[in-house]
Amino acid sequence: MEKQSKSLAFSLFLILVTIELSFVPSNVLNIFVLVAGLLYLLWKRQWGVIGATMIVPLFPAIGSYWSIRVQGIHLELASVMFTRTFTFALLGFLLAFSVDLEELLLVLEQKGLPPHFVYGLLVIIHAFPYIRREVVQMKEASQLRGRPLHFWSSLYYIKVIFTAYHLQEQYEQAMISHGFDEKGKRTPSIIWKNDGKALGWMILLFVVGNSIGWLWREKNDIYRKSDGSF
Repeated sequence: MEKQSKSLAFSLFLILVTIELSFVPSNVLNIFVLVAGLLYLLWKRQWGVIGATMIVPLFPAIGSYWSIRVQGIHLELASVMFTRTFTFALLGFLLAFSVDLEELLLVLEQKGLPPHFVYGLLVIIHAFPYIRREVVQMKEASQLRGRPLHFWSSLYYIKVIFTAYHLQEQYEQAMISHGFDEKGKRTPSIIWKNDGKALGWMILLFVVGNSIGWLWREKNDIYRKSDGSF
């Protein structure tokens, strides 16, 4: 069975945009990526991620802006750092909450990533809900005994370590019983194909964003040259 996947293309797209923004000091490009990302989150109705994008980077952005302005550096660079902080936060949230990590790992396995690495990460992903449930049960039991635990209590971490160790043994036995062999060849039940439509949208956004940034820089260069001639 074949399925369309945009996880790998979307992840690479976000990484590419992040690298570009790291080396291109452009307010226009930062704002374009920020607006495009927020519109995508609105379309996905991920209200919590939108709120986090607006709140979490606020103080770091103000700190970056203020530290540059105190040194007497040009206002444009300070504003670039301000908008870049919000844009980087948005890109990080998009990578964390808009990419199906399990799907991405299975796609990477079909692209040649070692199976033992892929399934090791999948075990960790699948173990999180179970570990969370165990911790919640321990917290409720301690409250019933009249001895509530705080988040810094060492018992939480001991519980997580022992639960993870127990799950590791269970998963190892289950994989061996199902005939898993990291050196053997597997026949995947799902063949993942790149989503051509999503890839086309990413290419279009990349081209449009860079075109707008280039036109804005050209406009500013012409303005500076004409202003300096008087």
